[in-house]
Order: sequence, then C-alpha cells, then structure tokens
Amino acid sequence: SGCEGYGGNTCCSPPESLAPPPSPGSCARGYTAVSGEGCSNYIHMDDASTYGVQGGSTTLEECAAAVQALNGQDGCVGEYFFFETDGYCNCPTDACTTGSENSNAGGSGQLYRFNSDCDSSPSSLQYVGSPQQGYADAMAYCATLGGTLASATAELQAMYSTWTSAEIWILDSGSGGSSLYDTCHAGGGPCINCAYPSEVKSFVCALSGAVPPSPPATPSVGVV
Repeated sequence: SGCEGYGGNTCCSPPESLAPPPSPGSCARGYTAVSGEGCSNYIHMDDASTYGVQGGSTTLEECAAAVQALNGQDGCVGEYFFFETDGYCNCPTDACTTGSENSNAGGSGQLYRFNSDCDSSPSSLQYVGSPQQGYADAMAYCATLGGTLASATAELQAMYSTWTSAEIWILDSGSGGSSLYDTCHAGGGPCINCAYPSEVKSFVCALSGAVPPSPPATPSVGVV
C-alpha cells in the first residue's frame, strides 16, 4: 500500500498493533541447533539502540537476523549464535571450538550454527539509532563511514523490524520534486515524500557494495 502524504512525525506508520510480525532476512531460518559444542566468549546483544534487539524480549528469529547483521563487526564471529530461553541474544567472539557445552553466554539456552548455504557475511547495512539526525546530517554521517543513506532494498525491508518500529530516513528517490523526503515506516516499506528534512530520525547507512553508484546531492536543511 502507498502513503497518503505527510501526517506529522509518524507519517504512514500504522498503529503498533497493526504492524506485521518481524520478517527475518532471507537466510534467518538457515540455522541448526547443535550439541556438544561451545564458545569461549560472547557479545551480549542486550541493547536495542546498539544491536537492534532488546535483551529479555528477543525472539529466536530476531536474534538470528541481528547476529547476521553484526557479523564481522565489534568482534562478532557470526558462524554461530547463542539464544537464551529468557530472550537474550549472544554473538560469539571466537570460532566455538571448545568441544563441549558451557554457560559462557550467561544463561540457559541453545547454541545454533548457521547452515553452510546461509550467507553470514557482514551486512553492508548499518542502523544508526542514536543520535537521531535530520536528513542532511544523516547523509553526512553515512558519508563519514564511506557510504550513503540506504535505499529501501529487500535486505533493508527484511531487517527493518529487528532494528526499530519507528519511521527512519532512507535515501531520497527525488520523485515528485517535493520539499518532503523519503522514509521507511513500520513494516519496512518505503514512504515517498513523507517527512520534512529538518525532522530528526534514526537512519540506515549503506556501506561498501550496497552504496548506490550516484547518490543524489545532499539537500540543505532549512526551517520549514
């Protein structure tokens, strides 16, 4: 469904109760529970603003998708992940070759290994939950990382619900010549010409291979 135009800071965002359930990435279900194996240490992915999942309320599928997104960053070795039964997610910092099960994750749960046909390479998308920025500042921040704001690709739409349920900045398509800019809203779908550039929002940067070859010029932010 399309957007009905600008509606304040929550343009095109349906009520939370109507938002669709989380949609894991295309390979988020490609994992297998393992036994007799263990990892030496973990990153405890409890902070939603940092990892896109909240400790104590994370689902198994959300954990798998979040570990895939973190793989290769901050020491996360995303060939395995440990999901605690109380809703906590953990990414190993080693190759998990201890040869026996252990409680190094901190709580009871299950160790999973991504299947060989699952692409666990580092994601080229980086969600920035804080500090929130206006459109131009978000573009500038992504540029410091060697990228630009991300377009509403299938990967972004699949990962959206693991990061947030709020409206976020995406790369503006430039359609319509409007003073409003594109966002991504609850459910992960794009909302064209939906927010003024001076509004502050979280955003997603596209890095390395995901960077479009010719991003549009950064607009100036004025008082609207």
